[in-house]
Amino acid sequence: MLEAWLDSVTPEQLAATAPVPDDDVWPPYARGRTVRQCLGSVLSEEVEHHRFTTRDLDLISGRLTPDM
Repeated sequence: MLEAWLDSVTPEQLAATAPVPDDDVWPPYARGRTVRQCLGSVLSEEVEHHRFTTRDLDLISGRLTPDM
């Protein structure tokens, strides 16, 4: 779904202010950010989660030893 959206999103859509609901669930710093900024945050988080997961799986399988 994300790949399809990325294939069709325009520069203007990425530059638009992200739609943040008016409630107390979203952090205050989310307001006023562009869609591009929010996408960058999400993708960075995904990369970091993948990196840590891969590292942890390597540790569990014995392919990597922890730094002591």
